[in-house]
Amino acid sequence: MIHEFSLRKTASICSLSLPTTFYWRHKVLDAIKKFVGRGVVEGIIEADETFFLVVLKKIIRRVI
Repeated sequence: MIHEFSLRKTASICSLSLPTTFYWRHKVLDAIKKFVGRGVVEGIIEADETFFLVVLKKIIRRVI
């Protein structure tokens, strides 16, 4: 965002899909809006992936 890259270029640099890049950008901007005036942010900001193990076998069997 500092370098004002387009969404397509950002998606390419981060190896993300275009929709994911769009949603992440808005999540970051919303977080910044909530944080403004509460403190100072310096340095590198990182975002980690979170994986949830979801087993849908029982749910799918009930539907079929």
